[in-house]
Amino acid sequence: MPTFPALFVSLAVPLVAAATVPVFILGAQHERTLATALDRAAQSTISASSEQKAKRLDALGRERVRMARALAAEPAVRAILAGERESGSAATARLDEAMAALGVSRVALLDATGESVFEREAPRGVSDSLEEAEPKPASPADLEARTRARMAALRLLRRGNATVITHPDRAAAGAEAESERGERPAPEAIAPIRDGGAVVGHAVVAIDLPLIDEIVGDATGLGSTGETMCAVVLGSEVVVTTPTRANPDAAYTLRWALGERRLPKLDDVLIGNSARGEDKDLEGRAVLGAWTRIESIGWSIAVTQEREEIAAPLAAVRQRTTFVGAIAAAGALVAAGIAAQLLARAFARRGQAERTS
Repeated sequence: MPTFPALFVSLAVPLVAAATVPVFILGAQHERTLATALDRAAQSTISASSEQKAKRLDALGRERVRMARALAAEPAVRAILAGERESGSAATARLDEAMAALGVSRVALLDATGESVFEREAPRGVSDSLEEAEPKPASPADLEARTRARMAALRLLRRGNATVITHPDRAAAGAEAESERGERPAPEAIAPIRDGGAVVGHAVVAIDLPLIDEIVGDATGLGSTGETMCAVVLGSEVVVTTPTRANPDAAYTLRWALGERRLPKLDDVLIGNSARGEDKDLEGRAVLGAWTRIESIGWSIAVTQEREEIAAPLAAVRQRTTFVGAIAAAGALVAAGIAAQLLARAFARRGQAERTS
């Protein structure tokens, strides 16, 4: 005669399965649907952020190119190149007026060979990016690094480029202490100064770092793990050119060999086309991102967000599925217990009746 435990087990297994399997199947389907929706929404936000930032940086670069061309056409610039270099001269005053009208923070004038003959910071109040104290003078190492970048740009100009934006690098300290490294350099737009068709010099306009950082540092819609970095290829290295959310000192200190592929998608975009999708960050965490070229400056920008944060809402779905499944399983166990008890009593009465007859 079947006993209660045997009846309970034989009833509980199918009842629990019947009650919970549909719950977990539906929960898994809902989770997959939600995961797809979260990925699409996150990818859309990330791609929009990457494209918008790339467009703003590209516009900033093109604006500085136009400013360099405008300054190159100024008669005051040719007067300064001709030797009228005193700060109180009429030519310098006219240059200050031109800088104020264009919103330029720093200009330089180079002679036809590329040697600097004039460097000028905007008077206080002219540029929004120069708000407080005068900038500290550049170190000899920084000046050397800036000169190398300018000479490389001039070689491109001589090959026929109308205007060039420099790709400076931070002055390296070699085996010296990190504190000896140079300051973070600013890219510069360079345009030729012509007189009667001949190139007599070059106008240089800096691209203000605070303006770049304002664009790159915008984390709207990227959650708490969203990251944005710009990078450029310098020689055989990938060099990060802006601070990052996780590392404010990343600019020109975070770098790796081009073939090392520490950030594969970023490496690919630096030598190819824009991309979007999955990748790993520098710590090996899975991220969803968008990588875009910045044509005027020659950089690439990467906007990413950790997959763990994107998928965080799925935890609530799993908890809810588990909770509903547990309730369904408990109900099935109660039903199995009641049914097993009734059947056990019925079998007991039947056995007793058979024995008395």
